[in-house]
Amino acid sequence: MLPQETVVEITEQLGVLFSGRRRAFERILAGVMEQLPGSSLHGSRAVLAFAESGRDELILRSASGWDAIKHVLSSLGIVPTEAAAVEIGDLIAATVEEHRAELVERVEEEARLTRQTIRFTDEIDTVAADLERKYRSEARLLMGNLRRTGVQVDDGRPVFNFHGSVGVVQTGVGASANVTQAIGSSRGDVLEVLDKLDQLIAANPSDSDPSLQETNELVAELRREVQRALPNGGRVVGLLVGLSQAVQTAAALKPAYSWIQAVLLPLGVVLP
Repeated sequence: MLPQETVVEITEQLGVLFSGRRRAFERILAGVMEQLPGSSLHGSRAVLAFAESGRDELILRSASGWDAIKHVLSSLGIVPTEAAAVEIGDLIAATVEEHRAELVERVEEEARLTRQTIRFTDEIDTVAADLERKYRSEARLLMGNLRRTGVQVDDGRPVFNFHGSVGVVQTGVGASANVTQAIGSSRGDVLEVLDKLDQLIAANPSDSDPSLQETNELVAELRREVQRALPNGGRVVGLLVGLSQAVQTAAALKPAYSWIQAVLLPLGVVLP
């Protein structure tokens, strides 16, 4: 079984990530409504737009969730076994199903407001099944890759090297694991990005755009975490990923995406 510490950290990371995604999705739906001409608000065009938004959101949440899980595993370390691959796959499958059900309910609710019925469940069920297969396969490949890249040390025990924050995992009867969890990027790099974001936000009153207010809150929360004597590396990454999504919803903040992208790269998180 996965260590309890790992499960707790994954749960925290996904909580931070998906809280931001839910707010972002509400803005996406609002944007769909704004972009549709008045004559289309109660027609099939609106229904199709809602369905596409829900499908794309499920794909995005699944990919972001997998990135967050990989980061926790690379930070805390893991013994790469077939059982671990199955357990990680089950965790991903549960995540996909939770958000599939949530998005079906939300999109169908929005469709009812347009006085239209929507056949969305079949399509998103297919997408969810494909995502589950994809990430179960990714979990098996990850464990297989870690087993292959294990190198023998003098006492015959393997040491596994992880990309991103590094953990050393010793396997075998009575073995222990020595793990160091770090931010990865320097504290100064992260704070520099936050300072630049503060300047962008200051130039755009937050009361005129909800996404600016959300970004401002994430910046403040991330700054508090980074300035702690011992920052939680996993939490820093989760907040950075959430921040990367928030800045994409506000035109004035889009330049910040590349800054966050650069800071996350040393942490083993590659943004598209």
